[in-house]
Amino acid sequence: MSEPRDLNLTRKISNMVKDYRFCGRVSILAQAETETLFQVLDQSVQVLMQQLSVSYVDALIETGDNLLSQSVHVEDGKPNPEQTAALTKLYQTIDLKQLDAETIRRALQLALLKAIHNDHVDPNHQMTPDSIGLLTAYLIAKLVGSTTDLSILDIAVGTGNLLTTVINQLQTDRPRPIQGYGVDNDDNQLAIAAMSMDLQRSAVELFHQDAIDSLVMPKTTVVIGDCQWGTTHWMTVSKVFKRKRRMVILTFII
Repeated sequence: MSEPRDLNLTRKISNMVKDYRFCGRVSILAQAETETLFQVLDQSVQVLMQQLSVSYVDALIETGDNLLSQSVHVEDGKPNPEQTAALTKLYQTIDLKQLDAETIRRALQLALLKAIHNDHVDPNHQMTPDSIGLLTAYLIAKLVGSTTDLSILDIAVGTGNLLTTVINQLQTDRPRPIQGYGVDNDDNQLAIAAMSMDLQRSAVELFHQDAIDSLVMPKTTVVIGDCQWGTTHWMTVSKVFKRKRRMVILTFII
């Protein structure tokens, strides 16, 4: 007999939390901070979903904006005064300045996993797994080294999980900030990415356009992307960047 969907989701999130404990770079303190931030995000989202009648993703974006401003955005009396006070008190339990970027990214990833369940997100819009991000970061570190100034373009940035995973992993060994750029033609995905980048204080610029069009950002050291396998579109993009002599690392959804 199959288990209830809510229980299955809870177990998935629990398993992700456990997986982080076995990652050598994640301390027990960072793990606890990830869980605490996720709980704050999720509690806020539940309130805003009910008060604003919006999806989990939209409530998560609103929560991110509220945390950044350390205030609750109220429009047309929503959220009501009682819930506004409750959210204000909830946000005061978190000091984003005391959390590193990777802790924030992991907490957002857990929240987005729940959003995928609640909002029935299209599979092509789901996050890139951490394993792909870690592998991509490893390849870049081996091919580029740690002394070269590094800039990275993600040509299918989506929610930004691949790009921020790579930047967070590589930044620890570099004295200068890594400059990131993200391109996507889905404005909803870019809204999530923008909120995520702001919370993580990442040096990333986002562009709403198709990667096959002429790009306006400077030439980057590396081009990455998590793409759908078998599409002529992405094969064409890869060839274009290779002709420009840029290092291209693409992963594909099969």
